[in-house]
Amino acid sequence: MRLRRSLTTLVLASQLTACTKWQLQDIAPAQLLIEEQPGQVLVTRTDGKWLHLDSPRVVNDSLVGIDHYLGPPTRGVPLSQVQYVQVKKTDWLMTGLVIGLPVSLVVAIAASGPQCYGMSC
Repeated sequence: MRLRRSLTTLVLASQLTACTKWQLQDIAPAQLLIEEQPGQVLVTRTDGKWLHLDSPRVVNDSLVGIDHYLGPPTRGVPLSQVQYVQVKKTDWLMTGLVIGLPVSLVVAIAASGPQCYGMSC
C-alpha cells in the first residue's frame, strides 16, 4: 500500500511540470516577439555572449528585457548584434515519457492486485 501511495505521488508530481527545452528560432526577433509573445528568451549575440531576458520586447532598434539572473533594470542588445534567439518550448516526447512511464507502472502494480503469499487476504 505504501508503494502505491509513493507511486501515485510521483505520478501526480510529474504531471505538475512539463519537460521543456530551448529551441532556436528561425524568424527575426521582432517578428518572433509579435507572433509568439514569449515570456522569456535566450539571446546569443554576435560576439558569442548571451542574455537570458524576461519580458522581452523590441524598443527602437534593440531587443530589451529584464535580465533573468540579475533582475531589474532593463537590459538590451541592438538587433544588429543578435546572432540568434531561442525560446523555451515544451518537449512533448520527454513530457510523454516522464508522465507515461510512471502512469504505466502504477497501472501495472494496481492491476496485479494484492500479494498474499499463502495467507488469506
